[in-house]
Formats: sequence, structure tokens, C-alpha cells
Amino acid sequence: MFGPSNKRVEVQNNDPEGATKEELFEKAEANFPLDQQEFIMQVWDEGYGEYCDITCERVGAPVKIRIVQVFPVQISADLLNSASSSIVTLDEFTPSVAETESNRSAETESSMDTNSELSEPEVRLEPDEAVQQGMTNTPATAFAHSEEGCSSGAVPEAAPLRVVSMALVHFRLPTPPPSIEKKLRDGSLLNLPERGIFLQTIYDAVVAATGSCLPTKMMYDEIINQMFTKYPSLAHPQPNMPIGNMKTLWKDRLLYKFRNNRRRSDQPMPEVQAKRKKTVTESSTGREWTLRQWGMPMYLPSRPPAEDDGTIRAHEEFLRREKKKRQPDFPHVKLAMDKTLSDRRQYLVMTQPRPSLSAVKERYPWLFDEDQLTAEMMRLQDTLIPVVRVFKEALGKYASALLTKGQGVKKPPKCFLDSLALISTHRIEKERQDATCKAAFLILPKLLREDLNHIFVAPNAVTDNPVHLKMNAEDILDSTEFILMADGEEITTSNSFFDAVALWLSSYYVFNLEYQKVTRTLCFTQRIILQIDDQLQIPKGVSTLTNSLNQINLRK
Repeated sequence: MFGPSNKRVEVQNNDPEGATKEELFEKAEANFPLDQQEFIMQVWDEGYGEYCDITCERVGAPVKIRIVQVFPVQISADLLNSASSSIVTLDEFTPSVAETESNRSAETESSMDTNSELSEPEVRLEPDEAVQQGMTNTPATAFAHSEEGCSSGAVPEAAPLRVVSMALVHFRLPTPPPSIEKKLRDGSLLNLPERGIFLQTIYDAVVAATGSCLPTKMMYDEIINQMFTKYPSLAHPQPNMPIGNMKTLWKDRLLYKFRNNRRRSDQPMPEVQAKRKKTVTESSTGREWTLRQWGMPMYLPSRPPAEDDGTIRAHEEFLRREKKKRQPDFPHVKLAMDKTLSDRRQYLVMTQPRPSLSAVKERYPWLFDEDQLTAEMMRLQDTLIPVVRVFKEALGKYASALLTKGQGVKKPPKCFLDSLALISTHRIEKERQDATCKAAFLILPKLLREDLNHIFVAPNAVTDNPVHLKMNAEDILDSTEFILMADGEEITTSNSFFDAVALWLSSYYVFNLEYQKVTRTLCFTQRIILQIDDQLQIPKGVSTLTNSLNQINLRK
């Protein structure tokens, strides 16, 4: 948006991190009447609830951007002569501040007249040859000067200055313990405890520097940039990491760390309580509810302020049309799914009696897509981390104890014994870890006195569990396709064992389904593995098994 003009501008870019600032500036100049004037671009920050200057190198989509024209501020020669460096306060070059502060104290006036040393200002200006950017909503242009220019009385050549957030200027990435520092420098593998200590060190430093445990997106980007500058080895995938965008991976881990700390140790902090105590009092149905339900921050979210009944209907019609196309517009599909989340949740949760899945499929067909079902669970959890990643990492902590416990039960499932024998056949560590986690999950229902066949159903078998995974082979280890079924309706299909389990778990939340048949297995996975706290009492069998597994882990 630029003044009264609002346009939807698309930037074609294949980079998963988004478009560069240069690409955005080119689009802005091509779409708005800027007349070669200087301007800055500001992006909407959900954390602050206002526009902030773009400081990161790339901007992900979709975003809302505002263009602000920059007008030079002329500074008198007397003011230039009174300064001794290029760092000046906003009071010295902002006319509105100088005019309104008519009651400035005599001590301040005296210090200005005697050319005394400037105290450190709250906001600092630094020279920057690139486009102006910063953390305030009133960007300005000033003139840098030198002693030579001041002595001649002439106003020196203009140089752009930028306003910098003091929280980012003063923050420096902390140094972890020596052993971890050495591994980071050498590019050696960090184990889970070491990685936790490293991220905790960063968390403590951020809270100490900013006084907040809720950094903005731009602050996260700055921290990640400092991490990769100080430790270049982080850019190289390690054996316990998936190959992909390493900055995104570490940012997800940092987000996960901050979120966990806020949930556990930082609950008394005012900003955390302010986030958790929010309630929604207005909706299209007139109902009132809290944001957190069944352990989900966004189980019943409020409608975005910019949306109304008409725009929601338009989004839903667009989604139904795109689902029928051979090549849907996936970025716009994601955007429309985000905007319609509130109305979709009201329909699925608040409608009585509960709508059938066939009716849901007709109205919201994208929920029956594997990727969008995964994305919907992430929306409900308000996270960037897929359930399958959290599931595998957390299950790995109990996998060894589950195998130990499983080998002592009577008549364990054949698929468990077969998967147990396959673990040693894998030479790659990641494949061995996956095989261990698979065997651990296959023995879990048996340890909780439930039937695995209510989760994984063979082609010719039947089950009275309405939510299950239909296989294309008699044996779980031989199955190459898993069809998620719920209430007799085919939801989606996956070719991966872990992805299928994650979809099975997610479907209960996405479609507001009830736990049946394997309730203890679901409860253990929800409360112990995924750490989703619904404030309900944990069944005795689940707590007993958890205590037993913790005892086994302590003995190792």
C-alpha cells in the first residue's frame, strides 16, 4: 500500500526464504507513482501489531507491505558545529521535537551550549549506503558531516542515515560453554543436550538484552544471521539433520525453544500472561470463548479484522474452484486457508450436530489433501514445525526404553519383532533411528493393553475404530501406502509410515473427532510425546507406563 493506493503485487521467486529487498523495491517503483523519490518499505509485524522497517535480506510470503516516502531534513550550520561526531540524537534534527520541548531544563541547555560530550541516545543513527531501514515508524534522512565541512560553514554532501533498534545494535550472540564452542567452530556434531544448552544460552541472552521473551520475526532473523556469521559450519547439514535450508531449520528450533520456555518457566512474565489470557468476545455467531482449547492455541481463533462474511464466502468459493484444477495456485490456496481458519473452526466445532465428513469435504475439500491437513494442524498449534518432526524427535527420547519394555511382554506383535530385527541392518544413523522409532511405536499399544490392529488395518480386515489407517499389504512393514479413514470417509493417502501416523493424530484435532478404541495410545502420544496439554487427567495406565520408561532411562 502507498497512501490511498492498495495493490496486490506478486513477486515470482523460487527461493523458499522469499523475495529480496531489491526485487520488492523494483516492484514498488513499477506499481506506484513514486516519481524517483526516496522511500522505505515497512512490513506488518504480528508480534508488535504495527508496521516495522524491513531489516532482513529476504521477505517471505504472504506479507503486507507499506511504502513510506522519505523527505530530507535540513540541518543548520550552527547545529552541525555543535556536534562532534556523526552520531546525533533525534532531538537535534527533528524540528517537531525541538519545538515542542519548550520547557527543556537549564542543565540541558547549558550542556548543549558548552559543546559537552553527547550522552548515549535511546535511538542511534548510522551511515548506510543501502536503502534506509530501521525499527521506527518515522524514518528520516539527515546529513553526515565532517570537521572540514563544518569549518567552512558549508553544508556537506548528504548521506543517508538509518534508525537502528538499540535492542539489535547492542545484542551480540553469546558464547556457549567451551566444549560446545569448539564443536561449533570445528563443524562437529552437537548431540541433543548440547544443542539444548546452546539454544538456552541464546534465549537467556535475548531476554537479558531485550527484557522480553517474545522476539519479533525481524529479531529472530537477526539472531540467525549472527549465528551463521559466527559459526559458518551451521550451514552444512549434519548426520542428525535433514538436508535443506539450514537457516530455516535453526530458526524453527529457536522458535520451538522460545515457545517451550514461555510455556514452562516464563509463565509469570507479564507479556506471556497477556498472550495467554486473551479472549474472543466477538464473532459472526455471537458466541464467546477462550483462544486455548484442548491444548491448541488456535483451536477456536478469531476472524481476521480485515475479513467479513462476504470476503470469507469469496475465499471459500476460490478454494473449491482451485481444488478442481490440475494445477492449483498453491500460494493463494495457502493464503485463503489461513484467512478462513476461524470460520472453518466454527463450522467444525460449534455446529450441532457435528457435520458429517462428507459435508465437510464438499465445503472444505482442501482439508482432505495431505499437505493441507498437515498445514491445518500447524495452524491450530500456531507453529512452523510439522507434527511429524516433533513426533519423531520426542519419540526418540523414549524409543530405547520402549524397546526394552516391549521385549519383556508376552506375545508381542509379529511386526514389532520383525522391525526390531531390522534395526541392526541399517548402516546410516538416521535410518537406524527411524527404524528404532518405528519399532517403539508398534509396541506402544501392547504396553497400554490396546490392539495395534485398531490403528493399522489390513486390506481385508475390519475394525470398529472409526479413525484408522488402511494398508495395502497384510503386514505393516510391507505396506507402501496408508489411507487415512474416518467415519467411513477416505481423508487422504500417504506413502510414509511416520507421515501417516502424524496425519492420523492430526485428524482428531482438525476434524474435531473423539478418541475411541485406542484412547490410552492416543493420550500417551498427545500428552507425553507431542506435549499437548488439554488440562484433563492423564489415565492411570499412561502415567504408570511413563514412570516406568523414565526409570529405565535413568538406569542407562
